[in-house]
Amino acid sequence: MEVYKLHAEQKPTNGICQGAEITEAPSSGGKTPKQRGTWGKQIEFFITCVGFAVGLGNVWRFPYLCYKNGGGAFLIPYFICLITIGIPLFFMEISVGQFSGLGPLTIFRHCPPFKGVGYSMLILVFLIIIYYNVIVAYSIYFLFASFTSSLPWLKCNNKWNTCNCTVNIYGDKFTNIAATDPSNQVPSLSDIEGLFNETRPECRPNLTDLITFSGNVTPSWKAIIDPYFYNYTSKTASEEYFFNQVLKMTDNIYEMVTVEWDLSLCLLLAWCIVFFVLVKGIKSLGKVAYFTSLFPYILLACLLGKGATLEGSSDGIYYYLRPDVSKLKNVQVWVDAAVQIFFSVSTSMGGLITMASYNKFHNNTFRDSILLPFINCLTSFLAGFAIFSVLGFMSYKKGVPLDKVVEDGPGLAFVVYPECLGKMPLASLWSALFFIMMWSLGASSLFSLSENIFTSITDEYAKTLLKFKNSMIFRVTIVLLCFVCGLIMVTKSGLYWLNLIDNSVVGLPLIII
Repeated sequence: MEVYKLHAEQKPTNGICQGAEITEAPSSGGKTPKQRGTWGKQIEFFITCVGFAVGLGNVWRFPYLCYKNGGGAFLIPYFICLITIGIPLFFMEISVGQFSGLGPLTIFRHCPPFKGVGYSMLILVFLIIIYYNVIVAYSIYFLFASFTSSLPWLKCNNKWNTCNCTVNIYGDKFTNIAATDPSNQVPSLSDIEGLFNETRPECRPNLTDLITFSGNVTPSWKAIIDPYFYNYTSKTASEEYFFNQVLKMTDNIYEMVTVEWDLSLCLLLAWCIVFFVLVKGIKSLGKVAYFTSLFPYILLACLLGKGATLEGSSDGIYYYLRPDVSKLKNVQVWVDAAVQIFFSVSTSMGGLITMASYNKFHNNTFRDSILLPFINCLTSFLAGFAIFSVLGFMSYKKGVPLDKVVEDGPGLAFVVYPECLGKMPLASLWSALFFIMMWSLGASSLFSLSENIFTSITDEYAKTLLKFKNSMIFRVTIVLLCFVCGLIMVTKSGLYWLNLIDNSVVGLPLIII
């Protein structure tokens, strides 16, 4: 069979879309130009795309969206959007990339009016990898902190803790305290453990301000102790660790002050890993993908198996899947489903075009465009079981409704879930495994997004880049630029900047592009 494909050197005229020049391709299906590489094995493309699509959003975004938008009922708009939007776009992008053998910038040479789409993809990806690697740096920080005999986010006696730090606020039973008059002093507060940070003298309350009581104390008894706790805002130990120690967070976005050296070193390490993985392009990426794409599934299975054995896990899974069909009347539910499909399937970023551009010409794109999106969505669904089984356990231990412990985004991954893991046997081990999984999920997506930028610029400005002695100098330059741009997100106001970029690029821009 004769194979014909677009020639990379075709030059349209007059700024109008032209029919592409057709030239005969090599019978082996090699790319044009011939120097362009291909995947060592076709399975490497498939595994890399799995890692590219399955990222942090599968762990901390989808389960929360499912819980918030009607539980099992949310799967209806989610799979409708997958079939009507996700799979067709996925098929289109990998087909175009594989057919042309070009990156998302150069491919629009054949239709210059749409060249802006390619640049939009490139700008979008550049912003995403800057903040995405900061989250990976958070995971590295927590991973190092996990290699301790006692996890630092479980106690209130650290230098970063405040008087508001609390441990086991809810569900505790306090006895042996009794009084009949509010003016009476309580002789001892040793039985009231966890209501305030009593490890510091300045945090101990004025005993005459407490109204004493008898029996079991729950949050509904707040009025009994209002004289002291009326203006009391409690924070968990894990919350104070993340915001006070890791981020050293300020009150607003304008107080950047200085770069946090420990986080910046973690960010530098994250970018160094990106560089060394991509130093030889897809040749090295394809080999690393076997680990970064598949290892998270092993860890996810371990967390799911452990979570299923914990007390209260069934309640967490029930709340995760409990169907509320009335939510489907809300337009926002359908918008959330569409945005999640765009982000999780990784369309509109150009990464799929780039990965497919290294395929052999006869690769079965239809098969890949069916299997890969469904694998991604199934991973999101299973991740919800792993997350909510542990959250159900946390709800049981604290004695509060599940909605009191559920959060999305960084709050789930770096505050709630670490606290949950800390209450499990072998807490340090499970914590280390969880943050290795978080790093793997983030890194596998980051590798593909970064290679997307390298390939796009290399294809578009090949003649200019010939001035570089080799591609390594070019890649070092891009990595250093991304690292410097990301430093603003490891300042004391870094989380504000991260959320600003995240909210700006994830959503409407993906749909428009």
